[in-house]
Amino acid sequence: QNKKQRKEKKRMSYSFTVTIKDPQSIKTYCDGSWALGVQKTTNLPDSQKEVKGKGKRRVKGSHQQDSNLQVQWIAAKIEGPTINVSWKEQYSIFMTTTAFQQGAQIQQTASSPGAVQVGRIYAYNDGSFSDAGQAQDKSYIAITNATGDDLSFGVGQQASGSGGFQALTVTDIPPTVTADFQPTEEITIYFTKSKLASYVIAETTPPLVLTLESGAPGSIIYDITQGGWINNSASLSASNSKNRALAGWNLHDCIVNIY
Repeated sequence: QNKKQRKEKKRMSYSFTVTIKDPQSIKTYCDGSWALGVQKTTNLPDSQKEVKGKGKRRVKGSHQQDSNLQVQWIAAKIEGPTINVSWKEQYSIFMTTTAFQQGAQIQQTASSPGAVQVGRIYAYNDGSFSDAGQAQDKSYIAITNATGDDLSFGVGQQASGSGGFQALTVTDIPPTVTADFQPTEEITIYFTKSKLASYVIAETTPPLVLTLESGAPGSIIYDITQGGWINNSASLSASNSKNRALAGWNLHDCIVNIY
């Protein structure tokens, strides 16, 4: 049991390093105009159903308002051929009035004062969030729109150098509706000239989708002479089985499968 507790505690922190290997890619991506973009998947479960007799309904749908648009969680600076990214498993929640469209940077109109607890419901009303009890599943962060207006809400997370909690995802929640957000350890990395966090994008360079399987640091190499992304770590795996709709990206062509 102690070993299990230490393992779970260790997994509260994650990190990975990207090393740009070949001279041509170093020249291209280290010229000051590029960043390493990172997205982190947050699911809305398909099983959400109406809660009868309690004046609430549960919203079902995509984790984004438009499947062709994605939220760029962070844009890590590229100051040399080695890029380090790390974060802790702590989440915030927010309400935003930013229109979800390409090129928008999501502004948090109201947010939780700090990290929230996974497995709890948080109700939004009168400009603030309050704890409203236990969620249906301990792996969810649930947000209830307790106002009379259609509003947009999301989940944020802080990473090294990101300057606070940055948006992972945004979705519309109608009045009296509760949405369950399920954080995962699936991340997407790519090179981008959009150097802003909490940024709505539609297309980037060919990405790599990774799942962090342990708390051990991950190591990734980018070498265009070897086909692009190369996994260099047992703590990472990659798969294109998610079939996520990303505008302009052919997952079968762009994602390196590592087994």
